[in-house]
Amino acid sequence: MLHLAAGENPLFVSRLLGHSSTKMLFERYAPFVANALGDDGSAFEAMMASQ
Repeated sequence: MLHLAAGENPLFVSRLLGHSSTKMLFERYAPFVANALGDDGSAFEAMMASQ
């Protein structure tokens, strides 16, 4: 799913595809979600450090 690979909001993509929730989207397309399997926590830490 190119929208997810491009970093689009998963909720937006889920609604675009007509899903009632993001559950199926994440179960099926998790490998394409930016940073879904990468450095978990680092994005949050970076955000908090900038505050």
